[in-house]
Amino acid sequence: MPVPRRAAVIGAVACWAVATGYFAATGYRLDGLVPPRLPAAALLALGALAGGSYAAGYRVSPVAIIGGLVLSAPVLFEPAGAPDPSLGRGIDSLSLVIGAYLAGILVAIEYAARNPGRIRAWFTPRTIAIGVAGGVLHAVVVRAIYASVRHAPIWDGSVILEPIVLLAVSYILVGQLLVGAVTAVMLVRHRLVTPLVALTALFSWLSYRTWLSLEATRELGATPGISPQPDALYVALWFVPLTIALVLGGLEYLLRARVSAGLPGSGSVAE
Repeated sequence: MPVPRRAAVIGAVACWAVATGYFAATGYRLDGLVPPRLPAAALLALGALAGGSYAAGYRVSPVAIIGGLVLSAPVLFEPAGAPDPSLGRGIDSLSLVIGAYLAGILVAIEYAARNPGRIRAWFTPRTIAIGVAGGVLHAVVVRAIYASVRHAPIWDGSVILEPIVLLAVSYILVGQLLVGAVTAVMLVRHRLVTPLVALTALFSWLSYRTWLSLEATRELGATPGISPQPDALYVALWFVPLTIALVLGGLEYLLRARVSAGLPGSGSVAE
């Protein structure tokens, strides 16, 4: 196992173990710290990013990740006897997931800063065209299904009159474009199919659950509550499906590369 990969595994286990020991010693809640729960997965990801990036020679990313964890732990996590434990658990989980996502972005930025030539080589005109086409297609399909499930129009022009709503729509639109672009590039340029299959299955399942919920509400003659529907989580928390696509794509790439390496005359899985 190459050094950065081994360091990532060690870092993931060490981060989770130290955090769990810290929470237990200081009386903080241990909810979700057993894999595959979200807090545990986020801690494993943070440790892997810190360990792998340090072994690769990065210094800003690992220091920022570990420093952020140390400084935020007493603030983000409440003692076991704190009121409203359900809300506290939700905030803890979301904070860790967002932290892991931001840590991934930080590592990517430091990688780009250290390898500008390789980044320029990735963004060829064909790759950009594939990404734009995939992003637009994904955004249109997701919005069409989202609106259809709710019996609503695909576009409501009144949002341009509300700055806050316009900001939220822009955030969602950028996310949907990015998810579609990354998935399309992995599929067309690298022939990685698991991200597309996984995201299609995930959004289809969430949309079906939403349809069942709304149909039951309509039959009762009631109005939907303020709680977000399942498919809204895919739309609003778009960094989660993006992470799923990247992780599955990376695993498929590594698996196919390993299989290809064992076959005589085999080429790379990348184009």
